[in-house]
Amino acid sequence: MKLHGTNAAIGVDNDGHLFAQKRSSITTVKDCSTGFAAFVQDLDEQLDHVRGDLKSMAGRIIYGEWFGPGIQKGTSASLVDDKYFAGYAIHRPDTKTNFLITNEKDTLYKYIKNISHKILWLPVHETIHINFLDHDSVTNARTIMNKLISDIQFSDPFIEEIFGISGPGEGYVAYSFDHMREVDGSLHPHKFKIKTEKFAETKSSVGSSVDYEKYAEINALAFDLATVARLEQGLTEVDHDNFDIKKIGDYLRWVSTDIEKECQNEIAESGFTNKEIFRAISKVAGDYYKQKIKEL
Repeated sequence: MKLHGTNAAIGVDNDGHLFAQKRSSITTVKDCSTGFAAFVQDLDEQLDHVRGDLKSMAGRIIYGEWFGPGIQKGTSASLVDDKYFAGYAIHRPDTKTNFLITNEKDTLYKYIKNISHKILWLPVHETIHINFLDHDSVTNARTIMNKLISDIQFSDPFIEEIFGISGPGEGYVAYSFDHMREVDGSLHPHKFKIKTEKFAETKSSVGSSVDYEKYAEINALAFDLATVARLEQGLTEVDHDNFDIKKIGDYLRWVSTDIEKECQNEIAESGFTNKEIFRAISKVAGDYYKQKIKEL
């Protein structure tokens, strides 16, 4: 579920105290107009008995949505009796997987949940299997997602179940479970949003704002251009006897440069932008290089 609220997060600093965060920066009671910072400060003041445990969680962050009256308009999330925080992911610096979408065993979540009934968790609504290189799989996934969007535009199931309020929702956020991308040494899921027509940034004839067929075609082209022979040649060019994740940038540059030089016609005739194509090629080549490292 994607609630129509405002991006918010609850984190732990080095002294074991909670801090409030908006989309990209820490917020305080002085500069927060939504009441979220004051809410987090109140939580923190009630956690002195576990301050030692919290110090061991320094850097942990629970990401979520702050929603309720006065935050946003137009969905059932704005009709609830008060403001609430609904978590949906946890950043844990002590694990390589940087973005967990479960709260079941997280101690920080349990601590704040025990203090306030205004702490909630957005559950995984449905698991959808997609093979982006298979047209039928993509079409089936699109049908399922459009059905979800069609339903949620009339009633948000999360708000209806928790608060008994029936009204429109905003949409969903889809996360990958078994394919992660590496960012600064940590693993993050791929994700994209699907929204109702009212909230979609790009209007279309279908509820989902992602063009899955185009995505599949770009990925198929990337696999056609980044052949095994070319990927193997790239390994030789960047010294395949010494695989090192630090060399992956050199490897990706070699593969992209070679494809750009040798496959100009295919790229021009595809109808896709260079950015779209080479982003997909970098994913194919990057996965290949990482697999070679694992095989050592």
